[in-house]
Amino acid sequence: LTLRSGTSTFLEKEKLLLRRVRFGELAESRHLLRELFMEIQLDEALFPGILRPRLLELILVVSRGAVRGGASVLQVQEIKSRVVAEINSAVIPVEMLAASERAVVSLAESVKLTGRVNPATHTVLQAAFYLRRNYHRPLRLEEVAREVRISPFYLARIFKLDMGCTIREYLTRLRIERAKDLLQDPSLHVNEVARRVGFSDSGYFTKVFKQAEGITPTEFQRRYG
Repeated sequence: LTLRSGTSTFLEKEKLLLRRVRFGELAESRHLLRELFMEIQLDEALFPGILRPRLLELILVVSRGAVRGGASVLQVQEIKSRVVAEINSAVIPVEMLAASERAVVSLAESVKLTGRVNPATHTVLQAAFYLRRNYHRPLRLEEVAREVRISPFYLARIFKLDMGCTIREYLTRLRIERAKDLLQDPSLHVNEVARRVGFSDSGYFTKVFKQAEGITPTEFQRRYG
């Protein structure tokens, strides 16, 4: 038996949560935590007792991300100490989730309130925001670099350092996540979904989607649409 919380998909979501907290993105942090919690819960059914230690481990990882984002070390330590005590004293899973959620939101807020974002990170945030607004159409590195007024080479370098992935990988993940939302509408054809999220070739969309999710868009739609 394989732990879902040990798969590459889970680890990618964990890294994404780390980045969301690091950039003070509250709503996105809460959403990702819930997704990770549900996957750990599935592991709990097969491996009783794993939920609590995995959540504690997750909070420790996210705490380090908050400090990297500019949050006060003292404040992060206080939040971490409080949530560790709350998770350890929780009796049922929903109490553990509530405690974890409060901690993640508090950590993201602690980053947001400091406002201490270095110039390179600010540029990366601008680039990521531009990608989120324009993922549905063809995008080139040069266009994004022009938008944030730096060279394509430098943007690619600092984006990878800050986000832990390339711009292409980030854009692909945005498109796949949006495609998953659209595929839950059974009236939408896969070709239409591909077009709406920025893929001109539905065959390539299917290939990329399967690499990311382990199933084709059609299978995903049958399962969740």
